[in-house]
Amino acid sequence: MDSLKRLLKKQKEELDRCSDAVRSLRESEENFRALAQTTSAIIFFYQGESLVYVNRAAERVTGYSKDELLKMKFWEIIRPDYQKRVREYCLARQRGEQVPSPYEAGIITKGGEMRWVEITAERITYTGKPAGMATFFDITDRKHAEEKMRLTQFAIDNFMDSSIWLNLEGQIIYANKATCQSLGYSADELLSMRIWDVYPDCPYERFLERWDKAKRSGAFNFQSMHVRKDGSAFPVEVSANYLKFENKEYLITFARDITIRKQYEEALSDANAQTEFYLDLMGHDINNLNQVALGYLELADDAIRSGGKLGEDDIGLIEKPMVSLKGSSRLIDKVMRLRRLKSKELILEQVDICSVLSRLKDKYSHVPGRNVAINYTPSAECLVVANELIDEIFINLIENSIKHSPVDRPLIIDILQAMAREDGKAFIRVTIEDNGPGIPDDEKEKLFTRFYRGKTLEKGKGLGLYLARTLAENFGGKIRVEDRVPGDYTKGVRFIVMLPAARK
Repeated sequence: MDSLKRLLKKQKEELDRCSDAVRSLRESEENFRALAQTTSAIIFFYQGESLVYVNRAAERVTGYSKDELLKMKFWEIIRPDYQKRVREYCLARQRGEQVPSPYEAGIITKGGEMRWVEITAERITYTGKPAGMATFFDITDRKHAEEKMRLTQFAIDNFMDSSIWLNLEGQIIYANKATCQSLGYSADELLSMRIWDVYPDCPYERFLERWDKAKRSGAFNFQSMHVRKDGSAFPVEVSANYLKFENKEYLITFARDITIRKQYEEALSDANAQTEFYLDLMGHDINNLNQVALGYLELADDAIRSGGKLGEDDIGLIEKPMVSLKGSSRLIDKVMRLRRLKSKELILEQVDICSVLSRLKDKYSHVPGRNVAINYTPSAECLVVANELIDEIFINLIENSIKHSPVDRPLIIDILQAMAREDGKAFIRVTIEDNGPGIPDDEKEKLFTRFYRGKTLEKGKGLGLYLARTLAENFGGKIRVEDRVPGDYTKGVRFIVMLPAARK
């Protein structure tokens, strides 16, 4: 009897445990259902190819009712280009095979909208048979954001203008394709550099100033120079933008090559300057000369009308208009030469500078009413790169010496010629110096400026030395002025003309 009691007691305990287990199982099932019905993620149970359970989120996201979904194959809501892979994964999982999880796919809602989901799945037993439980997390918004980010990155990577991103230390942390192409560096090379390596005019101190300015204003524009890997430079217009992202600060720059724009601006400025130049010339210098000539001719006309002829005392009434008209003619001739030079009508060629200087020596050694001695001995190297206007350089320099020297003193002009090298290039250097009154230091800088006439008693039109400098520069050379005796301008002036030597 005691053993029977013990057996009954043990069975009762087992029944209680089973009852607790059933209750716990029922509670777990109820909790799962509550969780499944309230979660925002889609939950599917599938067996074979059929759906056997769907939660409310599945109805809400797909637009199908529960009854409609339970009549469908599990892969029918999947986008066609993903259906094969999803079907193979789900069937393989039910067979106990290992398949990837999670993975992404697209679904098509009842209304035809395409949405992105991330799928996680596990093999389960349902009604005693193998099945699968899949959870679809809607990642459509994330995918759209990623797509926008990829599009933004693609756009910046392929933007036609250079883009460089910087941190507060001036380190380049990003450079797009246009930057690499324009500067000649690889992306890896640029990422090891600081901004002042490509912006020489932006040392660290100036970089910090620009950083602070962008931080205060959000963005600002400025012009600068980019330096390529080969050392060449080109002008750019830069837009600097301050950004703060996830508590990190950045300076985002976009730079546009403005070489062509600068060339157009320079051409327009030059065209405007030439227009102004011609108007000034016509309205002032030439008009003044013509007015002088006209005044004397009117006096000559009055003399003829009153006396019937001009006497010996009236010769000046004819000579002076001739001087003015010749001056006007020379001025027009110089302007025409400048115009031809500016319009690039004349091509560069080899010119024998020794012949040019010898011819000018002979011409100006015999100036009526002046005692002028010109010393020049041709050198062995005579060929320079120039054109037929080369004479104008030395005519203006020699005439300048004669014009501005005292007429009651002998004038000595020495012309020296030698080979020289600058920046690895060969030049022929011609030095023209005289023993005239010289040029004060404060006038030397202005001397080659158009219309600058200096402070001497002899007044010119301010075009001669301007023309000389313009010609020298167009030939690829240069011209400068200094004292013949260093430190004492009263001992005479020295002009140094550098012209490119031509290869024989």
